[in-house]
Amino acid sequence: MKIIDWIKPGIWIEGLDQTEARRISGQIDFLEFSVEEAIIVLDMFEQSLDAERNSRDNIAELEAQERISREVEAELSPHGMTSRNQTAEDSRKKYSERRTQIDAEVRRRLWKSGFKPRIFLTRPPFIFAKAFIHSLDLFGKFLNDIAQDHSSPKNISTISDQFFKEVPDLKEVRNSIQHAEDRSKGMVWNKEIDLKPIDMEKISIQGAALVSMGLNGSKFGTTMADGHYGAIDITEDTVVIMRTALLAVYSEFEWTGGAQLFPR
Repeated sequence: MKIIDWIKPGIWIEGLDQTEARRISGQIDFLEFSVEEAIIVLDMFEQSLDAERNSRDNIAELEAQERISREVEAELSPHGMTSRNQTAEDSRKKYSERRTQIDAEVRRRLWKSGFKPRIFLTRPPFIFAKAFIHSLDLFGKFLNDIAQDHSSPKNISTISDQFFKEVPDLKEVRNSIQHAEDRSKGMVWNKEIDLKPIDMEKISIQGAALVSMGLNGSKFGTTMADGHYGAIDITEDTVVIMRTALLAVYSEFEWTGGAQLFPR
């Protein structure tokens, strides 16, 4: 992964009352924290995608599963899975019970051998994508807060507007993640969502559909409150959007003290 870096022009803000400077500096600290967090989570997201792709044809796991299955079946059902002295219904029931018992034991032994459940590979990309969106959303919240501060230059409102323009689905995708219990039922404020046709550039689904969580390559998305499908690109390009806004915020203040390289 490429490390996305930037230079902060100083340590302390000049030209403001000490209390105001301290307050705004603290908010800028959180902007920096959010970008650093996004960089870290992006790295984890990309690694998890690679791990999932590389595991799809795990010959060693398939061979181990076949070997362990034979061992378990020999131990738990040495005389076969069914009995001749049973009715057809009892035989099916007994077979189902033994199959469940054997499959469970095979999986437990695979885990003990070091092969993790499949979900350990398929779920992390979703976890890290949502963590990335959390960092992006936190950045937007602090940027908006600085823009509304009475001591901030007016241009920061323009910077904030531009940031949200470049990630237009951020707020509603964040809301859908936070209110997954409603979105999973196709509801918003106790009303049914009017689903809209999906933009296939965001996910390969035709027509209107309810999507609680979707991952199309690097794009994580959900159905939003207005019925459209929204997505956020979990990539370096999105981190660069954050960095660009941060540098623009720096440029609106006068700084003193030595310049600093980020991430720290």
